[in-house]
Amino acid sequence: MKTLITGGCSFTQGDGTAWPTHLSHELALRLVNTATAGIGNRAIARRTIHAVEKELSQPKVRPVSYTHLTLPTNREV
Repeated sequence: MKTLITGGCSFTQGDGTAWPTHLSHELALRLVNTATAGIGNRAIARRTIHAVEKELSQPKVRPVSYTHLTLPTNREV
């Protein structure tokens, strides 16, 4: 089964109603959501990379694409 791996902050974490859940259902993908509210960009990246590495260690896994979007934080605005 194809897998959608997402990472991010509270907007991505959600409680089953956030965008990753909707997207995975719409595209019929298994969801691995590593998002956690209140962690920094470095931790977000580490958690997401770990999830990707774990998936890649499975037989017959082929990565399709990687997209990274960084929005400014309140500190940077």
